[in-house]
Formats: sequence, structure tokens, C-alpha cells
Amino acid sequence: MADVLKNLPASRILPKGRYGSSTGAAGVVAHEVARASATLIAGRGQTAAVVQAAKSAFGLELCDLPRRAVSGAMEFIGVGPGRWLVLDDGDGDALVQKLQSAFPRAAVVDQSGGLVIFDAGGAKLGAALPKFLAIDIDVAAFPVGAVATTTAGHINLTIWRTGSENWRCAVGRSYAPAFLRMLAVAAAEFGLAYALSDSH
Repeated sequence: MADVLKNLPASRILPKGRYGSSTGAAGVVAHEVARASATLIAGRGQTAAVVQAAKSAFGLELCDLPRRAVSGAMEFIGVGPGRWLVLDDGDGDALVQKLQSAFPRAAVVDQSGGLVIFDAGGAKLGAALPKFLAIDIDVAAFPVGAVATTTAGHINLTIWRTGSENWRCAVGRSYAPAFLRMLAVAAAEFGLAYALSDSH
């Protein structure tokens, strides 16, 4: 693996394949997820109105906390007071139009070109993540649906738990190659199986 990373330009995304230990099943698996993304920002004093609009438009119990809420294919990820990262199928323009229609009292910013979404899982992911995440990821402290916007290796990212051994994260597109290198090194002793893309 060291030779692969040494010879791979820092700006290049990690090629699909197996990294680190090749014994048995990979302890960590990851792939890029094709999803449109946008930031939803409540106007001053309008957070309650946004929460109510989410319930009316999508039957969604949205909360103003670092939590994940799901409505069909849509994910609302709390990233700050009155702010949510929203993921959906389709393209960014369609998502922006959907959000602008449902939330007339909020600002909507298309993030589809600027963010890369990754899914990661596997029996050993819980042992790999603490090598670069300075947060408590024990399920008692970070249950399914919990969200953290944090820094890992000088890379800003938003990460949330989607299952007991499954996580999803959003990384700036220009930092995606560095993030994957970091994940490959952290998972090397367990083996990382990385696929370029997958559906949600």
C-alpha cells in the first residue's frame, strides 16, 4: 500500500481496490455515494418555521440539533444552529428547487459540486476511525443518527452514524483524495476495500 500511495499524486482520488492487509475479509469497506447536496439555512428567528415546514412538506420531525432526519430518499443533517446539510437523489438543481419551494423562509445553497459523500462500514471501522477522529464514537455517546462537524487531519468534514457499524461523511471535493489516503492508512492493519462509487 505504501508504494501505491507514494506513487499516487496527492490530488488524485484513491483507485478502486484493496489496501493494507489482504488476509481474509476487509475489516473496513468504503465507497463514494452519488447524492445531490445543499445547505438549508433558516433566516433570523425562522428556525421554528423551518421545522414546521419540514413536517408539512415531508412529514419530517426536524430538530435543530446535530442529528440526522430522514424522509424517503432525503436526509437532513444538522450542521449548526438553524442549518442543515440536505442530501437527495437526482441533481443539485432539482434539490434546490424542492427546498426553495418547501422552505420559503430559508436560504438554500447548492453544495453538489463542492462536496463528496462517502459511506464506510465494516467490523473494524470502529477501530480505524479513532486514529484520526478526535471524538467519542462509542455508540453510547454517538448513537445512530448522531452528527459531528469536525476536523480530521486538518480536513473539515461532517460525519454521521447510519448504523451500528456504518457511517456516512461529507468532505470538500478538493480534500477527498487526502481523506481517502487517511482512511486507507488508518484501516491498513484491517484491510480496506474501496469502491469508486455506488448508489445511496
